[in-house]
Amino acid sequence: FFMILLYDTGARVQEMLNIRLSDIQLGPLPKVTLFGKGRKTRIVPLMEKTAQHLKKYLLEFHADNASEEDVTLFYSVIRGEKHPLTSRTVQYILQKYGEQARQVCKEIPPNVHPHLFRHSRAMHIHSWRPLKFMLMQIRSISVERSKRLHRRIIRFILS
Repeated sequence: FFMILLYDTGARVQEMLNIRLSDIQLGPLPKVTLFGKGRKTRIVPLMEKTAQHLKKYLLEFHADNASEEDVTLFYSVIRGEKHPLTSRTVQYILQKYGEQARQVCKEIPPNVHPHLFRHSRAMHIHSWRPLKFMLMQIRSISVERSKRLHRRIIRFILS
């Protein structure tokens, strides 16, 4: 589920690791509040499929603490105790599943990392929305930087 939410929100890895149960709003318009670089806050709507996966994830991994709002959404269990995930753990998990996916689909890049999901989401949004809207959605640092990134990705795809 981590990868689904990472892609759907276009979040940075630290934004994902900072999500607490209180940052999630399920209902007619499901959304998550992300706290990013420079103390920026953004509210990101979730696709219906992502919300369905989120509900299942909460039932499976947060049934015992659903009323505790200050609990991190993602955690690991070490010696029977819950600990917040670290960016190193996320990198390990993405590499592991990236290698498994590459066995089935050779187009998977050799270095799957969290920011790849953010870039992929940005390109997906850009494919059907204007660049200005995409920048508002992912809150890139500057329009010029995003244009350079876009040109690099297009060159990579075409090469």
